[in-house]
Amino acid sequence: MRFALALQRDKLLNRAYTQLYLSPKMSGPPLAGPGPAPAAEAFQAYGPIAVITGDQRHIGHGGGIAGGNTNWSIYLDRDWVGVILCNYDLDIQSVIRQERQAVPGA
Repeated sequence: MRFALALQRDKLLNRAYTQLYLSPKMSGPPLAGPGPAPAAEAFQAYGPIAVITGDQRHIGHGGGIAGGNTNWSIYLDRDWVGVILCNYDLDIQSVIRQERQAVPGA
C-alpha cells in the first residue's frame, strides 16, 4: 500500500518519470472481463501491466511460485489499491476478477 501511495504521489520518481513508468508501451492480448463485463485492453508498461477496462485505467503486477501467489493493482482513476498475498496454490485470476468486481467502475 505504501508503494502504491508513494508511486501515485510522485515520492519515488518525479511526475514525468512516474507517467513514463506507468504509461502503456506495447499492446498485449485482451484480458477477459469479470462476469458479463467487457474484455479489458492490456498494454505492457515498464514493469506493471497497464489495463484499460471501459474508461478506467489500472496497473498491476503479480507472480507466483509453488505454494505462493501475489498480485497488486492500482486503480488509477478510482483511488483504490488491491493487494493479494497468498501462501498456497490458488487460482489467482478468479480472486483478481472478484477484486475488480468490488471496485466501483473498474
